[in-house]
Amino acid sequence: MNGNELSSSYVFDKRIIAKENKKKQKYQGIVLVVAIIISLTSILLIYFQSDRSKVFGYNIVGNNLIVKNDLISYLSLKNKENFIFFNTNGLRKKILKHPLIKNAKVEKDSYNIITITIEEKEIYGYVYDNKASFITFDGERIDIDIETQKNINKVAYIYDFNDEELKIVSPYFKKINHKYINEISEIRKYKFSYDELGLMIVYRDGNYIFTTKEDLHLLENIHDIISNLKTKPSCIYLDSNTNSAYSSKCPWQIQAENIQTDVKDENSTTE
Repeated sequence: MNGNELSSSYVFDKRIIAKENKKKQKYQGIVLVVAIIISLTSILLIYFQSDRSKVFGYNIVGNNLIVKNDLISYLSLKNKENFIFFNTNGLRKKILKHPLIKNAKVEKDSYNIITITIEEKEIYGYVYDNKASFITFDGERIDIDIETQKNINKVAYIYDFNDEELKIVSPYFKKINHKYINEISEIRKYKFSYDELGLMIVYRDGNYIFTTKEDLHLLENIHDIISNLKTKPSCIYLDSNTNSAYSSKCPWQIQAENIQTDVKDENSTTE
């Protein structure tokens, strides 16, 4: 075998070895990729099967009338839902179907918490005539159904007003802080000599407030008067002319006294 033959054989053998090495490297690369995929899949499976991938809880923000647990029950929310694939847009659409909710926002927060921020429809009372309805600050009606009837005892019972009168009176309650409205048990129409669309407001503590719709804003100033009352329940009158409130005899007490006076006068005349 001459030198040329040796050289050709060497080159041929080298090419074979290089080709085999290339195949080996390709095979090792495929094995590495498969191993990485299997490892990642295993990690993901372990993660998604663990509690760390689940929703830990729900934070309800902005609710006043609606109780957190009632809303969670209405939405059928569970802590075992997957946090990463949680459908926030789908939940928002479902929330907006609630008759007492005006708007909503759903966000994923840290620590696997879903925060639901709601804007409730502004309700201050309810009526019961042909059917039960909540009344908004705009005087609009919202039908009370099985889901919302549990909220009736949280707002005032309104009666003696027709729909036109409710649209006139209701916006005045919007100017009052919610915490003061929540103390009201009943709202009745009361005719003053100077205003046929006056109000008699019954507080949950049994006190009576007499006012015009224009003087409603003074409700926020009467708590000191109520705490100092010697006789409870009492009747309190709001007066915007003096920007004050005062306690006095109730209308039915005055009426009873007038009747007694008339009877005495009749008896004295007879004698």
